[in-house]
Formats: sequence, C-alpha cells, structure tokens
Amino acid sequence: MHTSRNQTDYGGGASASGQPTRIRIPASVRIGGVRFLGHTPRPESVTLFFAREKRLRKDLVIFTHLYPESPECLPPGNGPQGFFNLDHRHRLDPATWEKGEIVADVVYLDMLPPGRYEMRFGLYDMERNARLPVDGSGDGTAAIRIDTMRAAPPRAAAGPSSAFSVILCTHNRAAYLRKAVRSLFDLDYPRDLYEVIVVDNASTDGTREAVAELRAESPVTFSCYEEPRLGLSHARNTGIRHSRFDQIAYLDDDAAADRRWLAVFDETLRSTGADVVGGRVVPTPVYGYEPPPWFHSEYVWGFYGLDYARYGLPEKLFRIRHPHYIGGGNSCYRKALMNLPWARFHDGLGRTGERLYQGEETLLNYFLEMNGYSIYYNADAIIYHFIDPERVTRRFVRRKAFWGGYSDALMHRKMFGRRFVARRARQIGTSLAACLRERGDDSRRFEARCRLLHDAGYLLRLARFWDFS
Repeated sequence: MHTSRNQTDYGGGASASGQPTRIRIPASVRIGGVRFLGHTPRPESVTLFFAREKRLRKDLVIFTHLYPESPECLPPGNGPQGFFNLDHRHRLDPATWEKGEIVADVVYLDMLPPGRYEMRFGLYDMERNARLPVDGSGDGTAAIRIDTMRAAPPRAAAGPSSAFSVILCTHNRAAYLRKAVRSLFDLDYPRDLYEVIVVDNASTDGTREAVAELRAESPVTFSCYEEPRLGLSHARNTGIRHSRFDQIAYLDDDAAADRRWLAVFDETLRSTGADVVGGRVVPTPVYGYEPPPWFHSEYVWGFYGLDYARYGLPEKLFRIRHPHYIGGGNSCYRKALMNLPWARFHDGLGRTGERLYQGEETLLNYFLEMNGYSIYYNADAIIYHFIDPERVTRRFVRRKAFWGGYSDALMHRKMFGRRFVARRARQIGTSLAACLRERGDDSRRFEARCRLLHDAGYLLRLARFWDFS
C-alpha cells in the first residue's frame, strides 16, 4: 500500500470495461479518532480516504480482509478464515498527520481472482494489539463491496527478443556449480540472446577447475570474473559491471533452471512492461534424499522454496508489492535500473561466508517499487533448488532464522525508519510469550523455536548497531 497526501477525489470509479463499478458506498464512519471518508474503486485497486479528527497518541496500521461472495474464488489451502488477508501493512504516523488532512491508502487487488468481494477494513493499534472501535460495528471493521474486473494483459509479439546476461555468483560449491551452469546450456532460448557470467567469490575449492571445464563445453558466450571481497552482494554487483546485455538474470549456484526459464522472463517483460521479474523456486532433494517432516512446515519450507500458490495466491502472473517478494536467485532486472545511483545490492546484506545474511534483493526491490518501478512474479519461471542432507538440519535452519532476524532489523531501519524498528522490538515480548506457550507437535515446536531465534537476531542487530551507518 502507498500513501498520498491531500487528495480530495474520493468519489466513484470505473471497471475495466469502462462501465461504473458496481459498488455500495457507505456514509462516513468514525474509527477511533479517525474518520473514513469514502473510497475510489478502480479495476485493480481501491483507494481508501481517511482524515484525523483528534489527537492520536500512537502509530496505527490499516488492515484489510477480502471475503469473496463465491467460495470458488478461494483456492484450496487458503486457510480456515475464508478470506484473502492483506493485513497490517500501512502505517499512519500521528507525528506527521495533521488534523483534517486527508490520507489516501491504495489497496491493490491485481492478485485476486475476478469476482465480487466484501472488503472489511479498520485500524489496528500495534502497541495494545487491538483494533480501534468502529461506529456501529462490533468487530472493529467497516465494510464496502467491490468487484475485481481486470483487462487482459497485452499480447506479446511472437518470438523472443530480450537479450540476457545470466549471472551465477558462487562460493565453494564447485559440484553444484556444474549442475547449475549446464542447466543454462540446455535452455530453450536462442544461443545468441544470452551469455553466462560466473562470479567466483573468494572460492577455495575446485571452482576454478569447474569453470575451466564449463568454458570448454559452453555453447554460449561464457566468462568468469573473480570478486575477492567475500559477500553475495559484492559478487552480484560485480556481475552487473561485466554484463553485456540489457537484461540481468540471476540464478543461484545451487539450483537448475527450467528449460523455459529465460523464455518465460522474456514473455513477461514484453507482455507486462515489467522492470523486474521473479519466479517460482521448487525445493528439489538430490541423491534420493527425503527431508524430515518438519521441513514441510510453512515457515521452514520458505527458507528453501517460493510458491505463492501455497499461500492462497493461485494466479501464475501478478504484480509484486511489499510485503510480497521475489527470490534473488531467480530474478531478472532491466540493466538500465542499475545505472541509478542507489540501485545496488546492499553490501551489508546477502550471504557472507558462514554468516547467512539475507534480504539484499528485498531491500533493493522495495526502493524500486517505492520509486514507481514494476515487479512481477511468474510461476512458470521455475528454478529447482537442490536440497541435500547437509543443509536440511535443525542447526542450519536455526542459523537461517537467527540471521534472518538480524538482516530484517537492518532492512526495516532503512525501509521504515528508526521508530518502526524500536516499536517492533517492543512487540517481540508478545511474540516470545506466544512461542514459549507452543505445545503442538514436533514441527510446530521447532518452528516456534526458530521464530524465537529470528527475534533474538533482530534484537541483537538493534543493540549492537543502532546507528546502522
């Protein structure tokens, strides 16, 4: 969601067909010390308008839940709640919100199946963990009805046209590197429209020998560069400097690309006009390995894979907006973006040796989105992430959780500011209590412990590096 100030157009809207959207506009409603003024429906979004009536002593967030009239809109596995959750994302800051000033909040609907929905929304006090009261409502929500109707995307011209520099950054994974690069040799894409760049990030194993083998058998332009500064972000930025083509595609060194990987990127770029595209990451056990039951819990699985169908978003192609994300190891960027002075992978994030820093692409993508650049997810752009016993251990997952929290603290400071991370730190006590009370099966208890470690990493980052300079 995004905020715009002092907008006054909060009337009706039109559907994708140009006809007025069928919608019931309620009278203005008071929500705590805030008045909801009305909304503007559009084919892929609804804008909600609020004005502050009295002094607010706390930060608030807007939450929205969308209940479809037809249960067929809900995919299997969406959960027992029976609604699409666009929850607790956009902050209303009383320090900058003047009395009578109108704040417009945009709720994007382009990830929802077409249909009629009831949108329930309200304001949530994060410190008290409670909804603000709504006039005439017992559950702290106001409601409007909306129709989602989207125009078909423009058809792409026949035949591929995008040229890609495919970058693989590697550190001491020679065996997997061979599998990853050879999957690129087998792509169903014109050989003259992509090159392969390997960035050797201070490897001490047989990476040089593996690169020599791959260069000898490569059917496409192949090059290798060394980046002595340890860190995935350093390596990714080095790859950009040596790229020749207009599109930069990243593949992890422990994954194989589907044969249509670049073809899907090309189709998505041309049909949507996207600036960034990401895709599905499929965890793929190797050597006949069978992961333990706790691997399949939603929290743990997310460290190894990415598939929005698992989270109730069945569409194959949709626009990504925070807090949704794409994985850096399965992504494509227009090279022109990287000429922006701030558009680099942050060298304080991204895996660095044994330190499992994360989120360098999430931070970059957030600022790209905030500056109006479009990011899309296409489930048909698939990579297969190799899973072996060495990295599916409780110790490894616990470390991922800890370093994930450590990285989140840095990201949140740069994305949302100092006050946000301070408030988030205060909320961790509530999270701690909930995790300690967990009495479920082994998978649930392990997940709870991982969440505790995530919060511990978050607090440690705040305590040690409050300045974040």
